[in-house]
Amino acid sequence: MTRADLHTLTGAYAVNALSGRELTDFERHLAVCDACRQEVRELRETAAKLAVATSLTPPPTMKDDVLRRIATVRQEPPRVAAREARESTRAPAAHRAAGDELRAGGLCGGGRRMRRGRGVAVPAGVRRA
Repeated sequence: MTRADLHTLTGAYAVNALSGRELTDFERHLAVCDACRQEVRELRETAAKLAVATSLTPPPTMKDDVLRRIATVRQEPPRVAAREARESTRAPAAHRAAGDELRAGGLCGGGRRMRRGRGVAVPAGVRRA
């Protein structure tokens, strides 16, 4: 990272958005650069003023409203990209095929009767943990 690049990181540093090597390099630079120290100080002051200016005090009834509604509002499932969704629909079939191969080879359950659950062959009568 060049010295010129380091000067562009003042805003990210001021709002704690640097990590790893960038953070280490910038803090080393900050120790010797008066201009960047001044800019970071000003940006932090501005960020604090903006946070106060945009904050709201919640209405006193908000906690009771949330606690009352929480039992009736269902959590949305995670959104999955189309490719991941296609792959997840194929996974159980792959697990079943592997279980079939193990059973056919006598490697799973010692020839005992097997039942399926969650795509994995389990000896009949064995409980899952």
